[in-house]
Amino acid sequence: MQLEQIKNSTFVTNFIKMKRILSLLAFAFILNSCDDGNLTQENISFDAVTVQKCTTNPLLYKLKDNESLIFEATGITFPTETTTQNINISSSNRVIYRFYNNNVTQATICESIPPANPIVTDQWTATGGKIVINTTAVKTINDADNSSKITGYKHNITFKNITFSKSNGIQVYETFIFGDYVVPATSLPLAFTKVLKQCPTSKR
Repeated sequence: MQLEQIKNSTFVTNFIKMKRILSLLAFAFILNSCDDGNLTQENISFDAVTVQKCTTNPLLYKLKDNESLIFEATGITFPTETTTQNINISSSNRVIYRFYNNNVTQATICESIPPANPIVTDQWTATGGKIVINTTAVKTINDADNSSKITGYKHNITFKNITFSKSNGIQVYETFIFGDYVVPATSLPLAFTKVLKQCPTSKR
């Protein structure tokens, strides 16, 4: 009777061990077999690249080797005052990330008839999200008299909850910083360069 109990106990112990091993193997198999394209994360990195603008169309862009990040700002105004704009990504306000088979240049982005080369090999297109543009004045300080002068306007552009559709699924960024687009201020035709004075009696 005691021998029978020992055999049963050994069988139960071995069975539990085998069950644990099979569970671990099944879990590892599930992890290795999950290859959902929607979860493939690839990074867009243009942090050190300056924002540029085409002169003949409303495209703002960044270029790096064989990659371009393009923001089509159709109908968007860049004001000369401190303000914040929230704009939906749409068919007219598009964001596109492209790969080419060779180094990309300004002519590839801005020419009405783009050159034959380089060729676009892949493209991510933003299908949703917000464009947030924070505008602030750029001021230059005159150390001699401590006066300040507005020399331009900085438009900081950030994409919020932007969703890219790509060949192997989708990619979402909660916050994606596009960069600063700086516009020089228009010089006014004024020639008052003298120190401001006040009349002692009228206070004018």
